Amino acid sequence: MLCSVFGIQVVEISSLTEHLLTECDKKEGFGKCYRCSEAILKEELPRHIKAKSCNPAKPEKLANRCPLCHENFTPGEEAWKAHLMGPAGCTSHLRRTHLLQKALVLPPGKGSVTAKAGTSGSKVGSKIPTPKGGLSKSSSRTHTKP
Repeated sequence: MLCSVFGIQVVEISSLTEHLLTECDKKEGFGKCYRCSEAILKEELPRHIKAKSCNPAKPEKLANRCPLCHENFTPGEEAWKAHLMGPAGCTSHLRRTHLLQKALVLPPGKGSVTAKAGTSGSKVGSKIPTPKGGLSKSSSRTHTKP
């Protein structure tokens, strides 16, 4: 994940809270909620604490804490992968929700579509239109001099 708050440093979601509190160039602008243990903008922190609506964090040895959906889940690296990309995982992870929406759009009976090198057929995701006459093997970028 990009440190979307203030810059373009790549930060793993699993370490986003720690980054914002200890490593970020703007770390002085964040405080830690004593209840949910998440990084909150200092100007928002009093209101956040007063609202008492945050989900309390479990101890680190008992659970991972997602800074996107604010939920506690099973500890460990594999649990992060399942939470961020699994079908029953994080409801706030944009990549996961985008992939799920894309999968829902596929016609019934059509599984995952993959394009293999050297095979004919349409390639998924290309925005380059096919020439009106179709692709021709005779067209080439290399020219020979007569």
